[in-house]
Amino acid sequence: MKPERLTAIFFVSIIILCMCLVFGSFIQSRIENAKKAARLEAAQKINWEELYPFDKAALPEYYKPQKQSIKSIYDFLKNGLQTYTSKLLGNMKINEIAKNYEDFIGWNIASVYEYNGVTKLTDGHLADMTPLNEVSQLSASVIDFARFCTEQGIDFFYVNAPRKICIYEDKDIS
Repeated sequence: MKPERLTAIFFVSIIILCMCLVFGSFIQSRIENAKKAARLEAAQKINWEELYPFDKAALPEYYKPQKQSIKSIYDFLKNGLQTYTSKLLGNMKINEIAKNYEDFIGWNIASVYEYNGVTKLTDGHLADMTPLNEVSQLSASVIDFARFCTEQGIDFFYVNAPRKICIYEDKDIS
């Protein structure tokens, strides 16, 4: 069997396993909710509609149910998936295995847009990822300024200031 086929089968089986775990968590939460509802219903047999009649026609316009937009459907699905995937059976073990796998293959990479996303390199140094910036114009202006100072007989010394640290989020550093 070709290695590519074996790899594909491995990853498809992992995806199927994750889908089964999500489905299992979904079923488990539905069963728990049904048990809670049954206990509440058994504890109290109150006919709220009879005790407190409500005229829906008397509602102001902004209280009447509106059509659901695609955004609200998306938010509903997103929140539901986050809820069920965070309650996956063996969620902590899956995260632990994923972290060990990333460490093994060297994918301990922090996102460029993550605040304080520091990565420990294999040589022990710490690195911070930043987006690529074009600094050739800035460096050219520093070089021109150094030449100007030299022509005027002035010693030039340039020190690049370190990045600013947020005083509100990094109180222990600041």
